Amino acid sequence: MEEKNMHPNIKNFSSAVKNRTLDDYKISTFEKFLMGEKCPDDQKEFAKELLDKARIIVNTIQPQKIIQPNVNKGGGFKKSFNGHSNSQSKGQNSTAAEPSCIGESFTNPYHFIPFPKSTPKRSEPTSWSVDEIDKDRITGILELNIATLSPLSSCNPMPDDSESIHKSYGALKIDCDVIVPATGIKGSLRSLMTILSGGTLGYMDEHLWLCQGRDLRLGPSKTGDAPKNVFLGLIEDPGNDHKIGKIRLGETELVTENNLKQLISDFDRQRPKPGSTVKHFWIDDPKNPKKFDTKQTEECKWMVKLSGRTPNQRGVKKEGAFKPGNTVISIQEKIWADYHGRNRHSDFSELRKGMLVWLEPNNFDIEKIEKPEQIKSIQWARWGRGGIRFEDQLQKQCSFIIPDSKNIDGKVDEITNLFGHVPINEKAASSFAGRLRFENMVFANCEDKLEKVTLAPLMNPHPGCTAFYRQNENLDLYSINDPLRGYKIYRTTSEKGNDAPWLYKNQGVYDGNELKVPLQKLNKTCELLSEGVDGKLNIACHALTKRELALLILSCSVDWRIGAGKPLGLGHCKVHNIKFTDEDLNEVFNLSGDFNSLPDEWLKYLNQEELERAKQYLLLMKPVDKLRYPRAVNISNKSRATISGHIWFSRHAAPKKTGNKGLETRWTSGELKDKAGGFEQIKAQPLNDQLYGYDEVIAEQTLTKDRRTLIDV
Repeated sequence: MEEKNMHPNIKNFSSAVKNRTLDDYKISTFEKFLMGEKCPDDQKEFAKELLDKARIIVNTIQPQKIIQPNVNKGGGFKKSFNGHSNSQSKGQNSTAAEPSCIGESFTNPYHFIPFPKSTPKRSEPTSWSVDEIDKDRITGILELNIATLSPLSSCNPMPDDSESIHKSYGALKIDCDVIVPATGIKGSLRSLMTILSGGTLGYMDEHLWLCQGRDLRLGPSKTGDAPKNVFLGLIEDPGNDHKIGKIRLGETELVTENNLKQLISDFDRQRPKPGSTVKHFWIDDPKNPKKFDTKQTEECKWMVKLSGRTPNQRGVKKEGAFKPGNTVISIQEKIWADYHGRNRHSDFSELRKGMLVWLEPNNFDIEKIEKPEQIKSIQWARWGRGGIRFEDQLQKQCSFIIPDSKNIDGKVDEITNLFGHVPINEKAASSFAGRLRFENMVFANCEDKLEKVTLAPLMNPHPGCTAFYRQNENLDLYSINDPLRGYKIYRTTSEKGNDAPWLYKNQGVYDGNELKVPLQKLNKTCELLSEGVDGKLNIACHALTKRELALLILSCSVDWRIGAGKPLGLGHCKVHNIKFTDEDLNEVFNLSGDFNSLPDEWLKYLNQEELERAKQYLLLMKPVDKLRYPRAVNISNKSRATISGHIWFSRHAAPKKTGNKGLETRWTSGELKDKAGGFEQIKAQPLNDQLYGYDEVIAEQTLTKDRRTLIDV
């Protein structure tokens, strides 16, 4: 393409490719431009070629070495030229090496299509009998022919053997036909139509909190940046989102870990362990303990709450001590529900009678908690989980996509109007039936196309992971207050056969350095329907407008993801024929199912944003190599390794421990520093398409005096 005809963004990116002055930020920005409305249609093919070249280049070039701040012999950073203390010890992504230097790359199985910028079209619910008034409404049967592009998992809900630790499931069948139930198809199609139209969410977990790590300091503090005092409470009767619970109040003191270690020989074994019963012991005096017991006695009246093993041995670690009082207060359901919402992915997600918990006061200056209304939250640790409630974030960012069941305007968007509605909020639109009726999707006589496959464990991404769900172009300013990325999309895989990402051997569970036997509790074996198999689906449509039917056609002209195991690449399907017959048995249309062949008579009912969303969605359905759930290797000692997704997130996508802003860089030494081209730091990795460090093994970690952890691989 001639340079003079290029769009300025394409021209600048072409120059960056030519001069090899690329980085992840430039590529990400250009990708957004390519998918947006500003990129000229006649230049998109050239732009895609540029983007492919750029990705190859950025994965092979070494970053330019930069001048790092001078370090004093004692490990602290010298003053920078402007006289201010340099904050580089906390890590700066802006001056760090690209993560492509780390090692093995892989493709993130999740992507996002942004939420709409404007309110979707809303109206009063359409009555079932609307066609008696509006004679232009269309009623009939939509017949779809659909083919599997990757194996499909449609499991019988009952395992073959309910007593077995490892569960094996057969496919859902009626005689020799394999089926996907109508309810599953309805949910998948509703989600897809919501994404393409930019509609309201069909469902929202009102108790979901977005939390990652510890971001809530409970004190004690003398500087006013945290509560002045600390408070423990003893659970007398645990509550939940439907039940009021009770907590006993009392006195709280802190006791130093060193004093406890001198008193108890096997002190570290007393710490609470995930999956085990939490046990407490009792001491006589928090300030100077001389005696302890496994139960409360006349001498030992203080109950000790231990925290986990500290990762930083500097400073004086303190534990909590609680002396029960006579006051028992009732705690409302919301406080318990918030605890479960914040901690559903933590080691201690369930609270039980007899457990000690920390109480967050609603005022930093409170001297004593005496009433329920003085408690803002219940926390497991003194460095608690603050986070933000998902619904609050959504209200702040784009309240117009809150589910119609909770909306208070009494109206619904177009997709809810099609699928039906049951209100949660009393001010929401009242219940009404949907005008789409689904049959089961049927793959006739395909029993011989089923194969028992032991799958890789299906792991849900942590909903609070800042780098996963948040959008921010500056890695040093990432925060829990950043906007959510949008509707979640599942990528699909180009790898088949022995390399398929759904196979246990490719993403299995490890014990030490060895892959465990495939039949584990964490995974399951399923009958998968082969790729390349044809099925049929009928949808009864009642009193649809041409606009509604056009939205339905659009949704059937893009790839579908149905069944279980979608993050592993399963359930990729394509509709290859769309036929509509009206109630008088007249054929209204018979289409190929190809998005690029949709006739103008139906396209005219769709707006440009919907068509662009469909194009973006189709681009994300392009099969990719090395589709993997993020994971890494952790060596706890020289003889044992653990391979886990949580380790990758904490290593490459962790929020900074102080300041509540930015993602942690990685400080390098030895071979890793050489691989980074001499950089002392490597950038964090928000979850873009291409990620790095899959199964990375750390050889050595060194803690410096300025509290940096230097890593070698």
